[in-house]
Amino acid sequence: MKTQNTPQKWFELVRRGAIIFALLQPVQNLYAQNRPIKFERLSLEQGLSQSSVNCILQDRQGYMWFGTADGLNKYDGYNFTVYKHDALDSTSLSDNWVTSIYEDSASRSTLWIGTGGGLNRFDCATERFTHFVNDPKNPHSLSHNRALSIYEDSFSRRATGRNALWVGTENGLNRFNHNTEQFTRFFSDPKNPHSLSENAVQSIYEDHTGTLWIGTHGGLNKFDRDTEEFTRFVNDPKDPHSRSYNHVFCIYEASTARNTLWIGTVGGGLNKFDRETGQFTHYTEKDGLPNDAIYGILEDDNGHLWLSTNKGLSRFDPKTETFKNYDVTDGLQSNEFNSWAYCKSRSGEMFFGGINGFNAFHPDSIKDNPYLPPVVITAFKRYNTDETTEIAIEEKGISAKPAIELTYKDNFLWFEFAALSFRHPEKNRYAYK
Repeated sequence: MKTQNTPQKWFELVRRGAIIFALLQPVQNLYAQNRPIKFERLSLEQGLSQSSVNCILQDRQGYMWFGTADGLNKYDGYNFTVYKHDALDSTSLSDNWVTSIYEDSASRSTLWIGTGGGLNRFDCATERFTHFVNDPKNPHSLSHNRALSIYEDSFSRRATGRNALWVGTENGLNRFNHNTEQFTRFFSDPKNPHSLSENAVQSIYEDHTGTLWIGTHGGLNKFDRDTEEFTRFVNDPKDPHSRSYNHVFCIYEASTARNTLWIGTVGGGLNKFDRETGQFTHYTEKDGLPNDAIYGILEDDNGHLWLSTNKGLSRFDPKTETFKNYDVTDGLQSNEFNSWAYCKSRSGEMFFGGINGFNAFHPDSIKDNPYLPPVVITAFKRYNTDETTEIAIEEKGISAKPAIELTYKDNFLWFEFAALSFRHPEKNRYAYK
């Protein structure tokens, strides 16, 4: 079933199909909030079929695709076209809960759609869906109907002439053979340490060497194509250089450090994995992350990593190991984002989806404000000066005094301070030495 929704706000399609969203206003420095940050947001009001965005893709023609909790949405820059399940039409979407979208490398008109009711192959030309679902009687069918992640590798082309399609489900990893249209299944086996560490497969990623990495609810896995065995990387409480947490949601290889994988966990923050040493470095809330649930990782042209979390977006600088955080007060759709809902377009725009639509922005449009507002002491009290009454002595007009004199009896001091910036004061940060 297909419907079309027209958004209230119109955007412009530029050549080659790239969709350009309105540029962001300058970002304020954390110290001075002079102008509000503006992230472009689209949700139900603009035509989305449902506010919770689960996955995002830009195809090679420039169209944007959004998987929601109630249908598949195609956006051409002006209108949303919505595809939903129709019980009377066997060529409609198999289920309205759309969890993953992937574009076929061999065909510009084919998309692979993961849903709560199986895998779908969508022919964009005919607008027909072909379903691949679990059949308990067929060991070569999809292992589970909830298809969480989809990835097409590049290594298999050497042997078969076609890239293999990998599908991670709620119960097992599947490799799809395009010629036979059959699946080879991989499961966790408690008796086999070289099997998949856990059956719920959240993420699949191929690095620049052709190595396939599998993120599960029970750790990170490295797949050996020759032996078809897995090497597990899991949390070891006795080893501070092991994974911080086993629940892996996203995997990313930065362009500037090819020996490094960045791993997003739900509960353990961000992990940097050095493949040469096999060691993990952890970054959590105590290091500046807004939240320890990392749903998505994208890299901008300056080498910064943008992280979607359960408490807003964060920009991480791997060189300085510092975070800059943005929340709903900066224009985000919500502080809560969703897994699999992140995408970088060919023109550099970033898209992150959450429970109330999605945000679109270009990282270069976010500029820090270099202005640092003055910090003043607004109140000051001295205790223990009068030993008989032990009443605090308050200095009047402290903000106008260049100096005050203290004695050895003033062994307990109390003061208040403030930065003279009044927009989003909760974002001001203070340091002392």
